[in-house]
Amino acid sequence: MDVGDDDVRLVLVQTFKRASVGDLEHERLAVELASTYAQTENQKAFGVEFVRLLKFALVVYKREPEVERIIDFAARFAASFNTDDDEHDCLDNFFTFFVDFLLKNHDAQNKAVRFRICHLVRRLFAQLGDKAVLDEVLDGLCDIMLERLCDRVSTVRQQAALALTHLQDPVDPNCPVTAGFMHLLERDPYPEVRRAVLLSLSPSLRSLPYMLGRTRDVHESVRKAAYEVLAKTVHIDGLKIAQRVSLVRQGLTDHSQGVRNTVRSRLLPAWLQSLNGEPLALLSRLDPESDIDASFLVLRALFANRACDVKREFAMLHEGYICSISSKNSSNSDDLFCVDNIRKEMIAQQLVCLAKYLDLSDEAGRHKLLTTVSHLLSDSFLPLSLAPPLASLLFTLETLPDRRLQLVAEIVSELRDPFPVPQPIDAETIRHDELELARLRVRMHEMGVTLDSCVQAKEYERAAELKTELGRLQTSLETLKKQSDLIALDSTHEVEQKSDPSSLLRCLALLEELLKGCHPGTAISPILLELLNTLVLTGVTSEDPQVREVAVRCLGGIGLLSCPVAFQHLPLLLQMSQLDEEQVRVAALHSIFDFIQLFGLEALEPHDPRGSPTGDLKLDELEDSPKEHVEKAMATNILKLLTALLDSEACGRLASPRLLSRLLLLWHNPSAPGGTKLRSCLATFFPGYAAACRSNRDVLANSLLPTLRTLHSAPISSPLASVEPLKVVRLVVGLSDTSPSNTRQWNSVLAQEDMSVHESLALQLCNALLEELNDPETKEAKTSWWTIVLLKALAMLHVSGTEHSTMQHLQNMLQRIKAGTGDRICKQLAKKAMTNLCKNVQAARDCTALSTDGLARSAPSN
Repeated sequence: MDVGDDDVRLVLVQTFKRASVGDLEHERLAVELASTYAQTENQKAFGVEFVRLLKFALVVYKREPEVERIIDFAARFAASFNTDDDEHDCLDNFFTFFVDFLLKNHDAQNKAVRFRICHLVRRLFAQLGDKAVLDEVLDGLCDIMLERLCDRVSTVRQQAALALTHLQDPVDPNCPVTAGFMHLLERDPYPEVRRAVLLSLSPSLRSLPYMLGRTRDVHESVRKAAYEVLAKTVHIDGLKIAQRVSLVRQGLTDHSQGVRNTVRSRLLPAWLQSLNGEPLALLSRLDPESDIDASFLVLRALFANRACDVKREFAMLHEGYICSISSKNSSNSDDLFCVDNIRKEMIAQQLVCLAKYLDLSDEAGRHKLLTTVSHLLSDSFLPLSLAPPLASLLFTLETLPDRRLQLVAEIVSELRDPFPVPQPIDAETIRHDELELARLRVRMHEMGVTLDSCVQAKEYERAAELKTELGRLQTSLETLKKQSDLIALDSTHEVEQKSDPSSLLRCLALLEELLKGCHPGTAISPILLELLNTLVLTGVTSEDPQVREVAVRCLGGIGLLSCPVAFQHLPLLLQMSQLDEEQVRVAALHSIFDFIQLFGLEALEPHDPRGSPTGDLKLDELEDSPKEHVEKAMATNILKLLTALLDSEACGRLASPRLLSRLLLLWHNPSAPGGTKLRSCLATFFPGYAAACRSNRDVLANSLLPTLRTLHSAPISSPLASVEPLKVVRLVVGLSDTSPSNTRQWNSVLAQEDMSVHESLALQLCNALLEELNDPETKEAKTSWWTIVLLKALAMLHVSGTEHSTMQHLQNMLQRIKAGTGDRICKQLAKKAMTNLCKNVQAARDCTALSTDGLARSAPSN
C-alpha cells in the first residue's frame, strides 16, 4: 500500500521526536522508517522532508543531548541504505540523495552547520564500519572532510579529523588523510584538535615521529593522549632503544601528575604485558648499560604497587650473589660473561636503591640489613659500581654522624689493612721441637717422683742434687717454649697497606657519600683528620686520574668543614687546577669555588701582623718559595691563576672589569669555545650579576671601554671583527640602567639607588672622545670609526641629573667635543647626546621640584 505525502510528513515528525528522546529505539525506528520509505510513492519528497527536519538539528552548535541523538539516528538510517544487494538497488537512491546533501552544505557560512555536517559524516562512517569501502560517493565525503581539516573553526577541524579516522591508509606513503593529520599535529594551535588527530592517526613509519613529538606538546591533554595512543597501538619492539628511553624519561619526569600517571598506568603496563610480564625483559629493551637513570625510573614505577615482587627478588642481595659479580673475573674475555656480569650489576644496583624504601621500623631487620651492607662494603671483590649505592644505603640505615664516621673508618681499615697472612713452617722442625718438649716433660716428671722418694727416705743430699737438676730442666723447657713461640711469630708477616686504584676508589667513594651528608661548619673529628692524611692525600698522589678526581672531591668536602683545613690544602688544589688532567682540574676548581663562596676570599688570605703587603708570586714560584711566603701569596694570586683559565675551554671566575670584558667578548664571539651552552650560561649570569648590587653595575660599566677597544683593535682575520660594537653597548647600557622606565624589568631595589652608574660611564666616554679628538691622526681624518661608536654610546645613556656639578662638567665636555669634530655626522651625534643630557637634567629637576612641592603641602601649618 502506497503512503501519501502527508502521511510521510507525519511519520517523519513522530520518528524524529521519538529518536530525540533516547537511543535505545534507534534501530527499531530505522527499520520502521525504511519500511515506510519503501511504500512511499514520491521517495524524493521523502528525502526532502527528511533533510528539512534534520536541518533543525544542524543549526544547533551547542552539544545538546537531543541534537546528538538525532544526528546518530540520521546516520544510522542513511547507513542502512548502503548495501550491495541487488534487490535493494532502488533504496540506494536515498543514500545518494543524503550524501549529495552533505556535499552541498559542508562549506556553509554557519559554523554550526559545518560542525554538524562533520559530526554527521563521522557517525555515518562509524555506522558503515567495514562496509565503508571507498567508491565515488564516499570519495566525495572524504574530499569534503579533507577540506574541513583546514576550517577556521577548531571544533570543525576536530570533528573532521575524527570523521577521517577510518579513511587513512598507513601503507600508502602518499595518503592525503595521513598528510593532513601530520600537518595538523605540527601546526594547529588548538590542543583539542591535536588531541583528536592523535586519537585518529594510525601508526606507521611515516606518522610515528609525529606521534612521538606530541609527547613533548605544551598542553597536558595532548601529551596524555600521545602516551595513551602509543601504549594502545605501538608495540615496544616497534620503537628504537633511544625512543623508548626518551619516552620513559620524559613521561616519568613530566611536571604534570596526570602525564606521569598515564605513563605508569598505561604505557609501562602495556609494554610489560607485551613481554609476558617480565620486568627484566623490559629492562633489556631500555639499554640499562648506557642509561641507568631511565631504568631506575621504570623500576620505581613498576614496583610502586608490587611489593611482593620486590621482596621475592631481594634474595639477590645476599652476599653470595653480589660477590658472584666478581671484579676478580673481570679479565674474562668472554662476551657472554661480560654481558651477564653487566646485567647482574645493574639488577643489584636497582635492588640496593629500592632497599631504601623498605620498612625500616623493625630494629632487628634494620640491624641485620646494616650488618649485611657493612660486610659487603668490606669485601675487596665488590664491584666498584655498587660501592656508591651501598654507601648511600648504609648512611640511610645509620643516622648518627659519629657512628657513620666510625663505620667508614672500620670499613676503610678492613679494605686497606688486611690481617697478617700465616706462612708455612718446616714440618720436621715442628716435629723435633714437639718431641724435645715431650722428653723434657717426661724427664721432669720422673725426677719429681724420685725427689719425693728421697725426701721420704730422708736422703737429703740426693734430694738436693735432684732439685738442682730439676731446676735446670725447667729452664731448658722454658727456653724451648720461647723458641717455638718465636718460630710461630715469624711464620706470619705484615701485609703492606693497599694503595691500588680499586681499593682507593672504593674507600674514597664511601668517604664521599659520608661527606655529602655533612653540613658546612661541622667540627672535624680526629678520625676524619686521620682519613684525610692516610686516605685522601694518598689518593691525590695516585697515578690513576679517576682516583685523583674522587680524592679531590673528598678533599674539597673536608675543607668545607673547616676554614684552616681549606686554607692548608688550597695550594695543592690550585696546582691541580692548573696542571692535572681535565676532569681532575674541573673537580679542583669546584672545590676552590666552594671555598671562596663559603668562607670568602678574605678568610683564605692570612694578614701580616706587621702590615706589610703580601707578595705577588707566580704559579711556577709557589713550589720554590718558603712556606710562609707561599701562604701569603696564595690568596692574592687565586684570582690571577683563575683568570688564566679564560684562555682555555672553560670560563673562569669574575673579579674585575677587565675580566668582565673578557666575558662580554666570549658572549659575542661567534667562534668562542663552548658555543650555545656558554652563551646560555652567560645570558643567565649577566642579568643576575647586574641586578645584585650597585658595585656590580659599576664593574659592568667600567668594562665597556676595554671591550670596545678590543673590538676596535681586532684584526680583520679575527672573529671579533664581525661583532657589532653597538650590540655590546646596548647590552651594557640596558643592564646598568636604573632609570624608572627600566626598573620594572629588574627589582624595586634598583629604584632606591641614589645615582645612576651612567653618569660615571658618561664621563669615561667623554674623556675617551676628547683623547681621540686630540690625537693628530684623528684631526687629519676629521672622523673615525672609534669616534662614531663612542658618540652613539653616549647618546644611549640615561643620566639621572641629580649631581649638578657632574651635569655641568658633562655639558662642558660635550661642548668641547662638538667644537672639536669637523665631521657632520659626528656633530649631529654630539648634538643628540647634548639634547638627551639636557632632557634628563630637566626631568630630574621637575621630579625634584614635584617632590619638594609635595613635602611643602604635606607639612603642617602653624
